[in-house]
Amino acid sequence: MTISGEMQDAFNAQITAELWSSNLYLETALWFRKEGCSIAQLDATLGQRK
Repeated sequence: MTISGEMQDAFNAQITAELWSSNLYLETALWFRKEGCSIAQLDATLGQRK
């Protein structure tokens, strides 16, 4: 199966965006872990703001 150059570019752009997002999520999770903040603490904090 052959795909056009335009389709290849679109796939590559999507893959790049997905990898960037994945790295951002990991960096965020590591920051929260380093700061000692758990999801339960975050949920409790956000729940108090409602």
